[in-house]
Amino acid sequence: PFYQEILAVPLSKILSKKFLPNHITLLSLVLGLGIPFALTYHNILLATLLLISSGICDTLDGTVARLCGTTSTAGCLFDITSDRVVEWAVIFGLFLVDPTH
Repeated sequence: PFYQEILAVPLSKILSKKFLPNHITLLSLVLGLGIPFALTYHNILLATLLLISSGICDTLDGTVARLCGTTSTAGCLFDITSDRVVEWAVIFGLFLVDPTH
C-alpha cells in the first residue's frame, strides 16, 4: 500500500540499523500505556499523539523484522500481545474520562 512504500519502508530501513524489532514493539507498548494517563489529565492532544505514535511504531516493527529477516514466533506473539494491551489501555483511559469536563 501507499503508506508502506512512502513512509514505513524508508523509515524502517533507517531504524533497522540501530534497533531490533522488539525494541520498536516495546516503544509502541510504552507509548500506548501513556494514553490513559494523558486522558486522566484531560490532555486530549497528548493522548492523540501517543496513540498515533504507538500505531506508527506498531507498523514499523513488523516491517523492520521482515527487512532484517528476523521474524520469529516470539516476536509475533510479543507484537500481538502488546497491541491488545494498548487497546485495553485506550479503553481503560476512556472509562477514566469524566464527560462533564
